[in-house]
Amino acid sequence: MLGDRVSHRANSPTLAAPSSYRCAMGQAFRDQSQPPTPEAIAEVLGDTDAAWQEALDAFANAGVDVAWRYYRDGGWLAKATRGKATMAWMSVEPGLARITFYFPARLRETVLASPDLDDTLRERVATTAPTGKSLPVTLRLPDVPTSQVPIVLELKQRLR
Repeated sequence: MLGDRVSHRANSPTLAAPSSYRCAMGQAFRDQSQPPTPEAIAEVLGDTDAAWQEALDAFANAGVDVAWRYYRDGGWLAKATRGKATMAWMSVEPGLARITFYFPARLRETVLASPDLDDTLRERVATTAPTGKSLPVTLRLPDVPTSQVPIVLELKQRLR
């Protein structure tokens, strides 16, 4: 279980959250003095906690570390990294977990060509506007099956 690998750190208040997470209206953890704990996350997610745990397991199985950090303009966000590379950003809202992977926008067709991509997620990827030169691919749990997490994570690790 990844819970043992999740660190709880508060970074400098000068850090800025990724642009797609700034001012997240439903962000559950906005108080810098109260970092997210597994218990608090489970309470906020409710029935979605099982999907969240499956997603964390997928990251752990891929050797990806997840650490919570505080961002002045986005609250507490989890950053998933492998080595120095950022794999994804994650946030928790009441009943909903968001996992966003950023791909180079030029690779949209390559991502869409993945045979294992869920049709709902494929449609979102096809219609999502790029953020600068990046294409955000957001998995909203429980709306997207957790089986998509390792698929998109593998794409992220393979495509640069």
